[in-house]
Amino acid sequence: MAREKCAGCFGSGRGVNGGPCTFCSGMGTIWVPDKVSYSGLNRVGQGGSGSKGSSWFDNAFEDNLAGVIMFIIWGFGMYHAIETTAYEWYVPLIIAFVVGIVAYKLVAGPLRPIATILKYLFYLGLLAFFVYGIYIVVSLII
Repeated sequence: MAREKCAGCFGSGRGVNGGPCTFCSGMGTIWVPDKVSYSGLNRVGQGGSGSKGSSWFDNAFEDNLAGVIMFIIWGFGMYHAIETTAYEWYVPLIIAFVVGIVAYKLVAGPLRPIATILKYLFYLGLLAFFVYGIYIVVSLII
């Protein structure tokens, strides 16, 4: 959970008629599940059309992981459709697409804590790989 400026009062904490904001109870900030990046939006004084769209880095790791899992499942179905001649080529594609959608919904929804654990294992693996690389370079120098 992250804190973000309240959109109802623009962070001032004041509501209509000078009372406290009804959205944030006068705090000026609210709790949000995933902090939104407004990097693609056009701000006053900055150029651009504001239609840049979202980036891979603007999404949560878990959502990106769900998309990659869906793509891998659909790719496996495509490979299976090309390699097999037992039935029409589009049957494994349709099955893989439906299974990929279900996997995406599961990883982005109820299985999100497992995806979060995988995120931390991935980052730990990157750190271990970096430390091992430094060890190899130092051992070559010495």
